[in-house]
Amino acid sequence: MTTLEHELEIALQAETPRPSAAFEERMDERVATGFPRKSKLRLPSSPLPAIAAGTAVIVAVVIGVSLSGGGSGQSTSTGGAPAVAAPKASAESRAAPSSGVTAQTAPATPLTRVRRVERSAALTLAAPGSKLDDVANQIVSVVDRRHGFVLHSTVTTGSGGATGGEFELRVPSASLQDTLSDLSGLADVRSRTQNADDITQPYNAVAGQLGEARAMRHSLLGRLAKATTDTEAQALRRRIRLVSAQIRSLSARFSALQNRARFATIDVTLVRERGHHSAVAGGVSGDFHDALHSLAVSLGIALRVLGVALPLALLAALGWLAAALLKRRRREAALF
Repeated sequence: MTTLEHELEIALQAETPRPSAAFEERMDERVATGFPRKSKLRLPSSPLPAIAAGTAVIVAVVIGVSLSGGGSGQSTSTGGAPAVAAPKASAESRAAPSSGVTAQTAPATPLTRVRRVERSAALTLAAPGSKLDDVANQIVSVVDRRHGFVLHSTVTTGSGGATGGEFELRVPSASLQDTLSDLSGLADVRSRTQNADDITQPYNAVAGQLGEARAMRHSLLGRLAKATTDTEAQALRRRIRLVSAQIRSLSARFSALQNRARFATIDVTLVRERGHHSAVAGGVSGDFHDALHSLAVSLGIALRVLGVALPLALLAALGWLAAALLKRRRREAALF
């Protein structure tokens, strides 16, 4: 070895970094134990597992909300005898004298837990001008066959006969669908709508008030029978008249609610069928309207899909970013 080579070796040895004593001690311990491997949490390098996990979480939340919101339905019922709530003992009956014949409370039946629904429908029928009179007569026949009645009807006539008509019908709620099917078979159906309004709360409220008013009158009549002075008797008679007037008002309201739940309303509009040229023009405008409606429906579906896809994409991106950061930190920790 020459002198130059010897000097270069000394310079390289001087510049070579020396490990610390603690590092040498750790390395000696790892050599002695055979370099044991540490258990590491391996994260997937692909974002697909994160996307699947986010999708499963969202589906579980949607199913939970649907189950919690749809398990409290109750059966519906239309018509039937009124169910009057059991009245509470009023202050008047508690204050009645204990001597003599005691006033008996009116018997009451428990209020059944049924739904009271008011149903209605609207129907537009189109027929040729020469058949409008026949269709109008058939509408009345259908209502009679379904045990309903015509509340109001108007038929408009012109120079060539009938030009249209308006009918307001009442049929039992149980036969609403059958009646609509029969009416739809009389002429061309231009439009058909149905509505259902829950009137259970006002129905039960009026029934309870009516039961309490009847119990009050029964108690006052018992006190009147035991009155000992003319002044007391006159005061009781005045109160009985007031309670009787209240009962008549509540009875009228309750009867109206019963009819609303028992009978369905059908509004029928009868129009003259348009000619060929009008039908062609109407067909073009109808096709354009259908195209716009289809476009609006497609846009609504796209917005719903986007509303579901955006949270999924955001969850997937967050999962992939968290996995990447954790993987990078583990790599850095392994290097140091």
